[in-house]
Amino acid sequence: MNPTKVLKLVDDYAIASAAAKLAAEAADLAKSKILALGDGSYNGTAHKVVVSTSIPVRFDAAAFKEAHPSLYESFKAQGNAVTSARIHGR
Repeated sequence: MNPTKVLKLVDDYAIASAAAKLAAEAADLAKSKILALGDGSYNGTAHKVVVSTSIPVRFDAAAFKEAHPSLYESFKAQGNAVTSARIHGR
């Protein structure tokens, strides 16, 4: 790929990323206002939002590792490689 195409690709990615960040912030603000309404079902013109509260049950890996270190080690597994791209301002 030539340098001009790479330059455009990087700029397009940065612009789209910035727009996505603004959209996510707007969505988070709207979501927090809906959550403040409390549990219930809320209708919009074309969508419905259901707010419910639950208490999740999670596995405490740190406590398990402390209580059973050898067992913890025997169940550790290697994850898959993850590739990322980060935008840095100039």
